[in-house]
Amino acid sequence: VTWSITASGIVTAAIAILFILAINFITITYKPNLKKAQQNSTQATVELMNVATQTLQNESLKHMIRIQELLDVLGDNDGTLTKYEVTDKGNTVVWEALVPQAFSAGGVPALAGARPLPGIASDGRVTIQGTR
Repeated sequence: VTWSITASGIVTAAIAILFILAINFITITYKPNLKKAQQNSTQATVELMNVATQTLQNESLKHMIRIQELLDVLGDNDGTLTKYEVTDKGNTVVWEALVPQAFSAGGVPALAGARPLPGIASDGRVTIQGTR
């Protein structure tokens, strides 16, 4: 009886050791196929770069620069930008500003082409309107 218990213990241990060795061998030699993941990653990177390129070519950057230019000029001349409207899919811009009466006749290059609108604001300034 002891002999059979010892033999069954040895056989069970041997099977367990063989099982562990087999699992380790499979784990060490297994090479995952990452080609699909690499293709997906490359495709996503290309799409991201295309979106980034389109964003940089977007008209919004041009409008932000123009708004800042108007704000700088108007701020230096006691003016206030009251409206900046982009219409026609970004092709047309209409802006309005309150400026002192002396600037309503022109003379400021950044405000070239702006025309005064009828009426005077309560603070004595004139509304001018420009397009681009």
